[in-house]
Amino acid sequence: MILPFQYIKNGRELGGLTAADGKKTKCRLLLRTGELFTADEKEILSLSEDYKIKTVVDFRDSSECEIRPDKEIPGAVYHQIPILPPQPKEIRDKLMTMLMHEPKATFLRIYENIAENNDAAAAYRKFFQVILENQGAPLLYHCRQGKDRTGIASILLLSALGVPEKEVLKDYFMTNELLKADFEALKAQNTPEEQLIKARDILFVTEECVHGYLGLLKRNWGGVEGYLQGALCLGQDDLTTLRAIYTE
Repeated sequence: MILPFQYIKNGRELGGLTAADGKKTKCRLLLRTGELFTADEKEILSLSEDYKIKTVVDFRDSSECEIRPDKEIPGAVYHQIPILPPQPKEIRDKLMTMLMHEPKATFLRIYENIAENNDAAAAYRKFFQVILENQGAPLLYHCRQGKDRTGIASILLLSALGVPEKEVLKDYFMTNELLKADFEALKAQNTPEEQLIKARDILFVTEECVHGYLGLLKRNWGGVEGYLQGALCLGQDDLTTLRAIYTE
């Protein structure tokens, strides 16, 4: 279900999806969004009072958080879990230059790195630890745009809950619908076609990236389930607990 927010981008909850054993994912417990830096007071109040968010997981690194800090949800506990370790400024600047000039190829490399990087696996392992310790209290997780680091987190989480890959990918590609307005706004400004192509590759998620990521998990771990158990150290008891808490 899409979240009714204007300033928090790319927001939806993971409820109502077909999960393991014919069950459905519970509603209003797991929310994914873009950064909370852009939120207004009404949206923060809604997350606190309507959605009763008790835990926030931020996948951005420390430099991102310093530049664009989250608006705080009253009463929520924050966990900063950067998917990749902070890089020196010159490396960050180089990455931004690559993203601006060759966004599609750069995102492909980022997804490959996340699939094969031990630091990324350790970060997602912490994410699952937070979820397990959260014991079903409403939780929100995000990165900058809520599409790549957050998108991968959703792939892993929904897969752990037994959601079929087709439904997992449907949620993943919903990003393109939710960020479409931003792209259309650029078109309305008569942005040159070359810049529009790059903007599309920056704003939207692609089949190349997600299938490249899933392909590497299959090659290295036998698939998502093998990655969850092998790289993220989730045992059968953990998966059973997650499904007991977040499906019905």
